[in-house]
Amino acid sequence: MNQKIKDYFDKIADRYDHPFNPRIDQLLDNLDFTNAKRILDLGAGQGVISSRLYERSGAEIIAMDLSKRMCEIAKEHHSNPHIHIVNADFYDYEDDQFDMIICFDAYPHFLNDKEFAKKANQLLRSGGTLAILHDIGRGELNVHHQKTAGNVSRLLKEPALEFAIFQDYFTPLILKEDENSYRIIAKKK
Repeated sequence: MNQKIKDYFDKIADRYDHPFNPRIDQLLDNLDFTNAKRILDLGAGQGVISSRLYERSGAEIIAMDLSKRMCEIAKEHHSNPHIHIVNADFYDYEDDQFDMIICFDAYPHFLNDKEFAKKANQLLRSGGTLAILHDIGRGELNVHHQKTAGNVSRLLKEPALEFAIFQDYFTPLILKEDENSYRIIAKKK
């Protein structure tokens, strides 16, 4: 566990605000939820997209975050029995496999990208989908993360370069970015 990241998000949880952005739905439109029965909302924070994932899929949603305080707030916002808020470290998580892993606005906080790829591969069923999504562009995101104190995030590379660490485990479906979004969507081999 990266204690610095956990402490950082526990500290900012009560003042953290992620306003509704219509681009979230546009990003989720890129995903096929047809066969999804179990989805990991990774780095879920306060559960910004958890309800949307359930509405689109009807699947069991595991909304996981490292921050205990973020999870407490998420539990206050979500009473749906199909959305399970889990305070856990992704790298240590040992549970049944998922049909989808969706990491929305959180991927740069997973500092060990090679271990991230390996763990995503382990937790996804064969043919499962991994989606790394941001509702702002890489330029704006990297500027934001450069200002973040305490080494709790890293800068993103363009999607094709970032995907290089995933290529042993995944086949790319969408590697795209623009000034308003960032998308890596891949299928487990």
